Amino acid sequence: MSDDRAEMPAAPGAPTAGDEAGLQQTGDTLAAVSSEADCRESATPARSFEDLTVSELLALLWRSPAPTMRRFRLASRSTQARGRIVAAHQPAAILSETDSGSGLSARAALEVATKGLRQSEYRKLAIYMLAFICALAGSTYARGSEDITRAGGHSLQVAAPYLWLGFLLWLIGDISGYWSQITAYWKGCDRERRLLWGARLVPAIIVVSALFRFAQSLSAPVESAVDTALSALVLLIAGLVILLAINVIFRSLQLRQVSYVNKQSPANEQEWIVDRKPLRPPAWREVSHPRKLLVLLASGLSLVVWANTSGNRIEPPIMLVWLASIVAWAFVFAPLRWDLFDWGARAIDRARRFSLRGDLLTILAFVLILIVGARFRFDQIDSAPPELISDMVVNIVDAYRIHLGEHYPIFLSNNGGREPIQLYLLAFVSGLPGFHFDRSTLVLVTALESFLTLPVMFWFALEVIGKHRRRHALVVAVLATALLAVSYWHVVLARQGLRIPLSPLFTALSAVFFVRALRHNRRADFILAGITLSLGLCTYKSLRLLPFVYVMSIGLALLVRRFSWRMRASYLLNLAVLAFVACVVFLPTFHYWVEEPYEFTQRWTTRMFGDQPTSDVERVAFLRESGATFLSNIRNALLMFHHSQDNTWVSAVPGQPALDPVTGAFLILGAAAWLSLMARERDPVFWFVPLLFFVMLLLIALAIAFPIEVPSLQRASGAIPPAYVIIALPVAILCRQFYRTLPRILGPAVAVGFALAVIASSYQYNRDLYFGDFMDNYSRSARNHTVAGQILRGFAESDGAYGNAFILNSPHWWDHRAVGVEAGTVRWENSMVDANRLPQYVSHGLRRTDEYRLFADRDLLFFYAARNEEAPARLREWFPAGRQLEIKQVPAEKSFFIYRVPALGEAGLHDFLAANS
Repeated sequence: MSDDRAEMPAAPGAPTAGDEAGLQQTGDTLAAVSSEADCRESATPARSFEDLTVSELLALLWRSPAPTMRRFRLASRSTQARGRIVAAHQPAAILSETDSGSGLSARAALEVATKGLRQSEYRKLAIYMLAFICALAGSTYARGSEDITRAGGHSLQVAAPYLWLGFLLWLIGDISGYWSQITAYWKGCDRERRLLWGARLVPAIIVVSALFRFAQSLSAPVESAVDTALSALVLLIAGLVILLAINVIFRSLQLRQVSYVNKQSPANEQEWIVDRKPLRPPAWREVSHPRKLLVLLASGLSLVVWANTSGNRIEPPIMLVWLASIVAWAFVFAPLRWDLFDWGARAIDRARRFSLRGDLLTILAFVLILIVGARFRFDQIDSAPPELISDMVVNIVDAYRIHLGEHYPIFLSNNGGREPIQLYLLAFVSGLPGFHFDRSTLVLVTALESFLTLPVMFWFALEVIGKHRRRHALVVAVLATALLAVSYWHVVLARQGLRIPLSPLFTALSAVFFVRALRHNRRADFILAGITLSLGLCTYKSLRLLPFVYVMSIGLALLVRRFSWRMRASYLLNLAVLAFVACVVFLPTFHYWVEEPYEFTQRWTTRMFGDQPTSDVERVAFLRESGATFLSNIRNALLMFHHSQDNTWVSAVPGQPALDPVTGAFLILGAAAWLSLMARERDPVFWFVPLLFFVMLLLIALAIAFPIEVPSLQRASGAIPPAYVIIALPVAILCRQFYRTLPRILGPAVAVGFALAVIASSYQYNRDLYFGDFMDNYSRSARNHTVAGQILRGFAESDGAYGNAFILNSPHWWDHRAVGVEAGTVRWENSMVDANRLPQYVSHGLRRTDEYRLFADRDLLFFYAARNEEAPARLREWFPAGRQLEIKQVPAEKSFFIYRVPALGEAGLHDFLAANS
């Protein structure tokens, strides 16, 4: 009867609630069965164990569990039934069979019940697999093929029925596993509860129809999709408002009825008065004197930070004061009875209780995932990506200035405005021995940030599913981390050399603490969520919507859970603490925002309004006229996982969505599984995850002035953590279904094999995509700064110098700073020189005394584009002794020329300047 697999906690979507309902029903029935069996024992002679009815067997099991179990193992040695599952899921069926007089023995009844149970489990597994096949077909068709073109949304129209069918089949599979519990709940409802569910049916139909219309708009032609989406949005809002009104009315009627009963029953009123908790003194009276002094200290530190962060500069000593103020305010708002030494002692005790044996398989799997993720992120780090782009060069130059101590910015207003944490990290790493301010170090830092996201992602998924479902939470966490480790979307952002990888890292890190705060309402979690939130706001602009997600999530929690007014007040107070701590961390950036509001919001407002609307009235009018564009952006943002594509060659491949076909299929199934989970559970965390996902995508849709930039893998990076938790959930449910349905050895093997097949197929597809099509497209699109930098370095290290080389200007050609960085010098300035002004640059170079001076006794080198027709004639006129060499590239339009002039000496240069001054 014992089975190790029966001990595995059920997943969301697994029959955990069914087990509890079945066991409760069994316990209710056992009272009558045991009393009846006691009467029979005295009147009937003893019979063999195999002749007992199920009622008699349950009665014996209730009174003498150990002896009965031993006798049952001997009697059912040939039967492979799992007794706990049968008792939990089919007690009513067994009792009805026996009580109807069919004459079945206990052994035969158990065989029938087990067979029926296995048939239902096989049926559920078949539905899940059919849903996966349909979703996979739809995910494959949506991205187009030779036979199914993407033009006009044809591929999406072909794929939509398959995606819908996979979604609905998964819901059917989930519902079938809980149908007995649903019917039992309905039978136990009183008349008022049934009336409530009947009233909820009307807004539910409206909401479902709205979602269906919105889903239709995603696959409809562009000209009709916006109107369909707008009507769906109106229906959705109306349905939600009606649903909220029904719940409020029903709750108020319940409260009135309870208050009326209390008034009619003095005993109840007296009981309530006796059981009421004693009043506590005001919170400020419980604050100790040291903590009051700490408030003064923290306030003083924050004032010092504010006073010394004007002019967009924060000196290193002020940085230390800023960090001290964060720690001080965190201790100020810590729980009144919190003690640092007690917390440390408990942490040490938890570390001592940790057993490697219990989680050995999880640890091994996690280590293997980190190895695969590291290989994908750090492989060919020197050559992929092969070229620098302007954004990468700007980061290197600014980090070099920080390294030299020229400035310590709070916010970088150049290049559209950038957050500073990435640049401080780059300055620190590039200044270490063995590292340089070059492309390899830049990509290494961002790849390392991406790699650190993997353990944070594991932690995030573990907290979301919940430690009370520990084994299932571990499975979901392992799968989410593994799929993120092999994700093309995450890796392409990791190797760009930009600050974007910090977005999913800090989104997941802050969400970890907020999930714990949302579920347990602990002050420490709110404080840590506020600190990590504000640090995230200093990394990338996509996190600016995260505070709105937190506020909406708290509001949802207060609506979903029936908290007391005291508990609601506690939630709101802790949310206020989160906001205050976040403001303390954000204080330097807020000071810059006050001083330079346009510079701080420039990138955001430019993407939303463009350059035309300048006043508030014009912007409001622009938004009214751009409603259709906004809805179209939402449509493209939601389709970025299966159909829409990022149009920037820096982070995308033409025709390729954000996810591979397998992961895209599980995103559809994950939406169904998560919807089922939200309907079953009253945990606000399960509402927070999809809310985080959709709001982080909303940032893409806000690019109203630049709809061509929608979707964007970069600006949607904050949606990566919730997306992969949603994707991992149906994979875990399918693995659990294999594990429970198939025989003892085959079940685990198939479950592990299926998970490995999903991860391996995703890894192979994404690796081939990144190192294949993406690298080819990147190489074709990027400027060939590397070759020019190598030529410049070789010239400077041989018989030339950096000050003796010049790039002659051509429109839309190289970024001279990138050529200098590739050559090993960050501040090379002899570039983009107008050929007519070359004598002035030569004269200036001769007067310089730094490393970029021009040496008269060394050769001169000139770079110019193949399309520059003026440069070769002018160079031959000025320096007839020079030699021209064409550097051929693939494709041919990247080819360029160099013109090398032998050393002219002091006299020759002075003659040249005298003739052309």
